[in-house]
Amino acid sequence: MFRRNPKSDWAKALAVAMEREVDEVPSDWLKVSDIAVQMGLSDEQAGKAVTLLVRKGMAEMKKFRIKTSKKTKMVRPTCHYRLISSVKETARKVSASGKS
Repeated sequence: MFRRNPKSDWAKALAVAMEREVDEVPSDWLKVSDIAVQMGLSDEQAGKAVTLLVRKGMAEMKKFRIKTSKKTKMVRPTCHYRLISSVKETARKVSASGKS
């Protein structure tokens, strides 16, 4: 059986290499957990809603490499979502007109 040794030179070199591979995530791209907070839903409910929006062509998904843990400094591709511009504009118009 192999055991990981996080103090080895190889592990340290890998951590440094992976840390440099973090993507800059534009502010309009959100993770499901961020969307859940904005919508007042659980992560699971928001995930289902976002999946529907992507399938209907109202939102898009892109993976960005981000740190997923502060403790381990692990960098992983993580799904982020944003609304399509035309959908955002329609939502703003509906909101401004007072309709729900």
